[in-house]
Amino acid sequence: MISFSDIRGRQLLKKKLINAINNDIFPHACILVGEKGTGKKIFAKAVANALLCENPIDAKPCQNCTHCLSASVNGITEFYQLKANGKSIKVDEIREIIKSMSLKPTISQRKIYAIYDGEKMTPQAQNSLLKIFEEPPPYGYIIITVNNLEGIIPTVLSRATTYQIGNNSQSEILKFLQMQSLDKELLTLASHYSEGSIGKALKILSSEEFIKTRELGVSYVEAIINRKESDSFDKVKLVNKDNIDDFMQVVIKLFKDMVVFLETQDELFLINKDKKYIINNGINKYNSSILLKAIFVLQDTVSQLKQNASRKMTLDGMTIRILEELIND
Repeated sequence: MISFSDIRGRQLLKKKLINAINNDIFPHACILVGEKGTGKKIFAKAVANALLCENPIDAKPCQNCTHCLSASVNGITEFYQLKANGKSIKVDEIREIIKSMSLKPTISQRKIYAIYDGEKMTPQAQNSLLKIFEEPPPYGYIIITVNNLEGIIPTVLSRATTYQIGNNSQSEILKFLQMQSLDKELLTLASHYSEGSIGKALKILSSEEFIKTRELGVSYVEAIINRKESDSFDKVKLVNKDNIDDFMQVVIKLFKDMVVFLETQDELFLINKDKKYIINNGINKYNSSILLKAIFVLQDTVSQLKQNASRKMTLDGMTIRILEELIND
């Protein structure tokens, strides 16, 4: 049974949630916000198990009460989970939750409902939650997870307590990863490229795809700093929807390494120490002002991609803009 002790890092958030549960002030409606892979679902499950347990010890399930035994032995629990079957969560699905919540719990003293990817709820579905948010039954709790708050309507936001999952620090990631691998170089890369997500860090450790994507990003940077226009465009043709996030991160971090090394001349601060030959090539050709302009183009491209811009057109446009900056140096 998942508890807060199963969650690595995020000490401040865990303390805040545990205190709310221990003091019986946990909100009846809350939203857990965090990027994909930051552990929103495991947080939701840890909260639910703590709230449903009759005798939690510092928000950790006791394993002996009616709920804990029922959940462990036959999987029957008062924890209900909803996620989108298609592109959206419709109003009828939320109405079923509201109808279910009107019935008192039978196994536990509480009923917990988790709505995953809550930003996929239609506006009508979200509006249907308002009444129960305003007048929740004393035993009912709703936990909504979202990647971001942009898809949540203001009236829902104003009635729910928001918790930011946030990211683990690099030291927290590295400490956890050291129990998974002995390859120091790979550990360092995984901790840097994980963006504070242990899930992503573990994926990097076990994924040949990330290594291939990184090499693609490295070869793109090498082509572009050498102003090989045709080669640069050929590289971005190999970027697809599955590897684009990692590709962009690799390219950005390589350009940032160039700026950092140009300013400090200290390898200690480099992320891509094994690609120092490319970093040296970049700083021998361009000054920090030009490299920073390239980083701006890359970050602007990431923003465009998040707005569902055409992948091919956006990456081609990115390549043209960076080449123009380098050529005008």
